[in-house]
Amino acid sequence: MAGIQRPYYVLIASPSTFDNGLYLNVMAGVAITKGMVLIWDLSGTYGDAGYVVTTTTTANNGAVAGVAMDDAAIGEPLRMCIAGVIEANAAATVAAADTVATHTVAGQCNDATPTAGAVLGEALTTSSGSKAIIHVKLG
Repeated sequence: MAGIQRPYYVLIASPSTFDNGLYLNVMAGVAITKGMVLIWDLSGTYGDAGYVVTTTTTANNGAVAGVAMDDAAIGEPLRMCIAGVIEANAAATVAAADTVATHTVAGQCNDATPTAGAVLGEALTTSSGSKAIIHVKLG
């Protein structure tokens, strides 16, 4: 695919914007905005297009992949945080120290008691304005 690069990991260091962590180059399976919680697109819509991500309305989705670091239209490349600290879209119920996972609202995380493999990470701040600082640690 033109525009999609092979995945690699890079440490980002920009503490003032909360974009600290390892990222993976992926391709948007839907329109994505920075801060959206993403899952792996397992639909096969793009065939062997590489690492395709989308959003979900399923709470505690085991296909959780990370948090968008960029805006991207369908089929465009973007960076996805897979480990580190980033500002993510979050439900109003998220409080500091909560374990978070995918939410029933597409692109958001929520406080949860997720099943194994469905954890996005831990909230470092309480949700404010539909955003929270998340320590992404998938598991």
